[in-house]
Amino acid sequence: MPPHRPQLSPFATTALGLILGGCSSGFAVPSTTPIASPVQAPTPTFVFPTAPATTTPSPAPSPSPTPDRLLGLGPYLYQDDFSRNDGWPIGQDSLGGTSFADGRLVIAVRKSGTYRYAQSPSPALTDFFVQVSVRPFLCGPSDDFGLMFRMDEDSNHFRFILACDGQARVARVLNGQSFNLIPPTDTYAAIPGPLSENRLGVLAKGSDFFFFINDVEVFSLRSGVIPAGGLGLFVHSAASGQTTVAFDDLSARAVAQDLTSASPAPSTPPNPSGQTP
Repeated sequence: MPPHRPQLSPFATTALGLILGGCSSGFAVPSTTPIASPVQAPTPTFVFPTAPATTTPSPAPSPSPTPDRLLGLGPYLYQDDFSRNDGWPIGQDSLGGTSFADGRLVIAVRKSGTYRYAQSPSPALTDFFVQVSVRPFLCGPSDDFGLMFRMDEDSNHFRFILACDGQARVARVLNGQSFNLIPPTDTYAAIPGPLSENRLGVLAKGSDFFFFINDVEVFSLRSGVIPAGGLGLFVHSAASGQTTVAFDDLSARAVAQDLTSASPAPSTPPNPSGQTP
């Protein structure tokens, strides 16, 4: 008679199988879905640069296929990299100030609705290509700044104006009254906002003017009245009351090329609705 073998109950059989299976393959670890730890939002900070920012903004758009009017440029008539003061009026008051910092000319305005300008020690110029780099440190969307040219002894002049939001316009100042020759326009050639650097350029020959932003021709017009004059830089605080702009690499070159083959259409006469401060 074969020996008697004890019978295991179904429960014991199942338990034994789990134990033996665990010995051969290791204990199974139940799978769990990881719970992401909450990410604490960073504390917002603002750092006002005391020197030109080292970060590079978005690149300027490529030049459009306009006639290359700058091929006929002659020698330099005036240059200033602002490494030293060669005759610019500097100083501070309750409305703002003009100073040199880190190789740039800085103009600050501390009151809304206020203009501040600095006239350069350049000679009076008639036909020229003038260019300057502009970088706003503080500006609101409607604040603007730019280049003054053909400034005569009666303070009559033209202005090439860039706003902080990227719009550009051209104004003429006669007898203390300013009129827009070209109204505020989105050119899409300028990089908008604080800390963005743009180059403004004006080609003037007689009564013909061509305007450039970052080497892209954006405007052209014909306007007489002011035949010659000096250069200047300005800042206008519209509503913000705190506008600071740095200027660099101001230069003017002679114009040797005949521009009559590419003369612009006459500008629209100004009207009272286009009057600007």
